[in-house]
Amino acid sequence: MSGSLPEEEYAELLRKTGFVDVAVERIRTYRLTDADGRSVFGSLTDDEAKAADGRLGSAIVRAKKPVATPVEGREYELRSATPGDLEGVVGLVEACGLTSKGIASGLGDFAVITLAGVTEIAGCVGLEWGGGAAMIRSLAVRRSARKYGFGERLVRWAIERARSAGVERVVLLTETAPRFFARLGFAAVERSSLPKALLESSSVAPT
Repeated sequence: MSGSLPEEEYAELLRKTGFVDVAVERIRTYRLTDADGRSVFGSLTDDEAKAADGRLGSAIVRAKKPVATPVEGREYELRSATPGDLEGVVGLVEACGLTSKGIASGLGDFAVITLAGVTEIAGCVGLEWGGGAAMIRSLAVRRSARKYGFGERLVRWAIERARSAGVERVVLLTETAPRFFARLGFAAVERSSLPKALLESSSVAPT
């Protein structure tokens, strides 16, 4: 694109409007004293061309608009699952490639996120108990609802739920999101160190 603002001034205007990762890459500088430059800015007088020589150019502008996080209680609700949520939870969990085994009997230990005006469940998470520990299971967020931080919010709910039940050790099994859970304070341990009761739970044990 071409324009009359200095690159940094243009970038600063983008930042002020909320864009992040702003980068302005000049790809061409026009020499207005040669034929090519004058052909682009042919309306300039000789004096104007001399004054602007080397100061006008074309640039590629790259920037990202941050995704606005929905406001809890107004744009989305995080709540304990109810019997009416069962079908939606099972469907979402299976759509995300996770097992739905044991969800029906353990639905009382699940939470869901729903968006205002949307009937589909946006996210869910559950807990299983055993050996004095709690295991996070079935963490799933609908693809269209990702990038809002719902996954982290659901994990926080699960941790708080376990703590309120007097359980200090919260564990999980993952093969696809180790960095996500590490960012939330989880550390890798040997699978064999987990309570046997959890390793034999419905979400882990082979069918």
